[in-house]
Amino acid sequence: GNEIKALEGNVEKFNEIINTISASDGIIWGFPLYYLLVSSQLKRFIELVYERKSEAAFQSKPVAILSTSIHFCDNYALNYIQEVSEDLGMNFFDFYSADMMDLTKKTERERLYQFGSNFLSFIASGVQNPRQSLPLQVNLKELKISTSARKVNTSKKVVIITDEQETSHSLWQMTFYLANIFSSRAEVINLHDVKINGGCLGCIRCGYDFTCVYDGHDDYRKVYESKIKTADIIIYAGSIKDRYLSAKWKQFFDRSFFHNHTPMISGKQVGMVISGPFRQLDNLKNLFQNYFEVQNVNLAGIVSDDQDDSATVENQLYNLAVKLAALAEQEYIAPLTFLGIAGKKLFRDELYSRLRFPFVRDFQSYKARRNFDFPQKDWKTLLINNFIIFLTRFPKIRKAIYTEHMVTGIVHSFRKIIDQA
Repeated sequence: GNEIKALEGNVEKFNEIINTISASDGIIWGFPLYYLLVSSQLKRFIELVYERKSEAAFQSKPVAILSTSIHFCDNYALNYIQEVSEDLGMNFFDFYSADMMDLTKKTERERLYQFGSNFLSFIASGVQNPRQSLPLQVNLKELKISTSARKVNTSKKVVIITDEQETSHSLWQMTFYLANIFSSRAEVINLHDVKINGGCLGCIRCGYDFTCVYDGHDDYRKVYESKIKTADIIIYAGSIKDRYLSAKWKQFFDRSFFHNHTPMISGKQVGMVISGPFRQLDNLKNLFQNYFEVQNVNLAGIVSDDQDDSATVENQLYNLAVKLAALAEQEYIAPLTFLGIAGKKLFRDELYSRLRFPFVRDFQSYKARRNFDFPQKDWKTLLINNFIIFLTRFPKIRKAIYTEHMVTGIVHSFRKIIDQA
């Protein structure tokens, strides 16, 4: 992670690592969770493996994963690395997802020892585990999308973020189409044009007051706060690289951690435009849904060029623009699913307790937003439930409640609302 820039510029140094991998008997991917995935630095290393055609070094190697986190969406990172490993032809053993403090506990040290011992036994056994993920089938058609005469009227501020550089690529065409379809042209931010000195370092200097170690040294924060946070509609546009977007995109998401776990784009409308086999990547689809739900934004839709022709893609882009404009006017945010609710509760509990320090500013923000909404604070419901539980101690009352009044009691509070409707 610390050496990624050197590995990009020094092929000889990169090849030394590849030679070490090739000579090994087993591989462990080890990483802390960074924004629902591996860090942008490790993501870039995986890209370099493909770009420099070094896949053969990984072929048939037994492989395991060791990750640390607070278990917020660690499943996406684990799935991603397993699928990448299988794409590289590796023999996947298992993953070990540790809480960040597990090493301080004897029982967890013993469990980790067992995992390591089992991995060594797996290497020695020569057993070949079956692949769990399907290989990606890339079937992209050449797109030719012209500037549409149709316009979508909106007074809302629209920002498109992209990392595309080739004007002949379908992602550029889709981005260009959306940029011009709104009545007031959308502003396009190309991540390659933004001075970003590096990925998130995990130093947590931002924990006290949201101040990033990069502040004043590059343009990331300035662009994020002046353009992205002030937008009403944000469209993310990127191409699939391995089984995610690019490392440049991952760097963008990682660096947004300067605001810690506090949602900073809350209430906005979001759309995504993706070039590549997105429909085959359920893990990535769920990852983005989870991310945007926790951010409290509305994911209006995702358009991909996977297997569709130009006319179909153009129509989907137009419909996405119409939907984004309409929902922005309504200020509509869809209700959360388990993904968003579970994520918010996990952060709530962690920030109230062991993460209160070092994430001091996060705690203050959660307190100000009244996010510490623990169920034990709902005294009315607790009193009612305890009273009813007391009544169920009497057999006749308990029988009447569970056989005669349960269903009617549940729907009682809704009847007046339904009758009025």
